[in-house]
Amino acid sequence: MHQLPPFAEALTIEWGTVPDWVAAIGTVLAFVVAAVAYAGSVWLSREAQARQVSMSQLQIDVVEAGTSLGLAQPMVLIGVPVDLSQPMPEGLVPGVRVARLKLTVVNNSDEVMGPVSLEFAALGARSFLRDAHGEIDRIQPHETATIRVVIPDHWYPMHPPLQVRMVFRDSAGRWWQRFENERVRSAPRRIRPAEHARKQAAKLSRATSVERTPAPKAGSGWRLVGNVKDGVHVAR
Repeated sequence: MHQLPPFAEALTIEWGTVPDWVAAIGTVLAFVVAAVAYAGSVWLSREAQARQVSMSQLQIDVVEAGTSLGLAQPMVLIGVPVDLSQPMPEGLVPGVRVARLKLTVVNNSDEVMGPVSLEFAALGARSFLRDAHGEIDRIQPHETATIRVVIPDHWYPMHPPLQVRMVFRDSAGRWWQRFENERVRSAPRRIRPAEHARKQAAKLSRATSVERTPAPKAGSGWRLVGNVKDGVHVAR
């Protein structure tokens, strides 16, 4: 009988018996099942924390044209769009009736949440208001943060029928969204604040060459942004 040379015998693979293969496959399957179960438990744990982030009832009051908003300097309006790439709201000019929006985000979870992005949409509308947007950098566990936005009142004499979508990131880097009081869900990339800012910046660069400079922060979680348009200083 022909024998293999020594070097060929060294390269011979021992495939093992059928029971060995069955045992190996069983071990691999057990590992896969354990990995899937662990990933599922981590996801449920993160979702449980995200469910503890909620919004208060949106407060809206209408300010008549010419009413002072109590600003320290003679600026016309005040707002909180931290996303500086947004186009300047065309409707915010002196003598325009505005709606003031106030919303509190409650973080009852055990971890830091943020950034938190808030967008507003008219009831039944298919898109969110372009100039009604605010962002909170972060909220500590078991704390709250309040955001304020001022927008033109396009609904007078009706009360602005607005709805809110909150998009936020947990401490593990996962993004979540909550629309009104609906259940929290995973947030797709297209609605995350960073992606939103990139798209708005591209839109702004196409629409105008006006350069905007952010003013210093004016309180926890919100800031003022000044713009000059047609010689009128408008605070967003």
